[in-house]
Amino acid sequence: MWMGINWSAIDSRTLLGKVLRLSSCLLPKGMVIGMRRDLKWRRFFAIGRQEVSSAVRLGVSCGDLIAGDGNFRLAAVVTHPIHYVVSLLRELSRHGAVRVMVYFGSDHGLREEVDPTFGRKVKWYDESVLVGIRFKFLRNYAWRRAPSAWSPLNPGIILELWRERYDAVLVHGYTTPCAWLALLGAWLTDRPVLFRGEADLLAPRSGLRTWMKRKLLPWLFRRVDGFLYSCSANAHYYKHYGVPDEKLFFCPCAVDNEFWQEQAERFKPRKRELKEQYGIGVDSPVALFVGKLIDRKRPQDLLRAFEGVYRNYNASLVFVGDGTLRGELEREVKERGLERVYFLGFKNQTELGPCYGMADVFVLPSDYDPSPKALNEAMNFGLPVIVTDRVGTAPDLVHHGVNGFIYPVGDVGALRRHLSELLEDSGRREHMGRRSLEIVSRWSFEEDVRGILKALDYVCSRRGSRDGRN
Repeated sequence: MWMGINWSAIDSRTLLGKVLRLSSCLLPKGMVIGMRRDLKWRRFFAIGRQEVSSAVRLGVSCGDLIAGDGNFRLAAVVTHPIHYVVSLLRELSRHGAVRVMVYFGSDHGLREEVDPTFGRKVKWYDESVLVGIRFKFLRNYAWRRAPSAWSPLNPGIILELWRERYDAVLVHGYTTPCAWLALLGAWLTDRPVLFRGEADLLAPRSGLRTWMKRKLLPWLFRRVDGFLYSCSANAHYYKHYGVPDEKLFFCPCAVDNEFWQEQAERFKPRKRELKEQYGIGVDSPVALFVGKLIDRKRPQDLLRAFEGVYRNYNASLVFVGDGTLRGELEREVKERGLERVYFLGFKNQTELGPCYGMADVFVLPSDYDPSPKALNEAMNFGLPVIVTDRVGTAPDLVHHGVNGFIYPVGDVGALRRHLSELLEDSGRREHMGRRSLEIVSRWSFEEDVRGILKALDYVCSRRGSRDGRN
């Protein structure tokens, strides 16, 4: 008994309500948040308590795709609209057993804004990406929209979870304030938590970062009810930090296979025409890179490997993407007198189909890439693939010598040999490409939905959080 309250008997939802009601009068009036000098703690909490309707923007694009009477009520918390995540949640929403509400921490990607890695303004998607889901944009109190250790910052998610009392909360990642506030909201309201991420142990880490993860992640993961692992390397990551097998559910990091295979049917028959549009010889086999031209992607390794083989096979190299290394790569092409190297710049999702359609080989020389969706997209176009051993999904999607090759990161000689093997033999390219399509077809949204449903059944039956709804 303290301050006239029996704290041992109070439940978490009542406690949360008391904290939020008292917070505005207990904190000093002059106390401010460092990220926003004009935002006082009093207003910070009052927004969540009194202005929920203005703290979120309700989506109206749900239409008939949303199941009206699902058994599960799921809140999905995502930093910002991401094409493949939204597509997965749309597919889940179509399932009659689940009603999904998606909470976005910011509208990053929907507006044209400067991307530091590109050095210019880009717009990843338009609002059509949101069609088919129920969604809300939470008010973001951070200065920036882009996800970081400081953004998005959305205290309103706690109030949303408190008011709605979902059956479970799905949180994507743990590196942003948005994710931690969602976790806090789920814990305070006694809702089971599903966690989805794509981390692995492949990238080298600093000693301090490794120490911090070793201390923090076991504590965090013990408080999560179920984990949706995206590939075998991701499952190993969770196990490394103490997650038991019974809490792991396979939810592959898939793309919309149906969409990309339709794109392949549309553009692959036009390969010769597409090559002519970009000034590429119709008989020239094309090696394709899709991604940011930044250090982590190591595009310079591909350029140097290509230099050693392209004259033997009349080959061409196409870079799709932009970034800080583009100028350096273009200078290197000019200084070395390389021919048939093309830089097409940034392409969003709606513009990538022709690029894959004219390609013959897909190459990803990344230093670290947990789950590059460009790999899935290329495989849906029936392309053989060459990737490094630092690509997290490589052990699952790339069967060495069957549908492509895996080589040690930074080994330009090995990349050159594998590139040569594929450029010289069109029959082998076609055979390996067919195998790519077979393999990636099993990594689908349908498999994701099955995994999520199993996880929901597991966590809700264990926690008894469904409040008698059937």
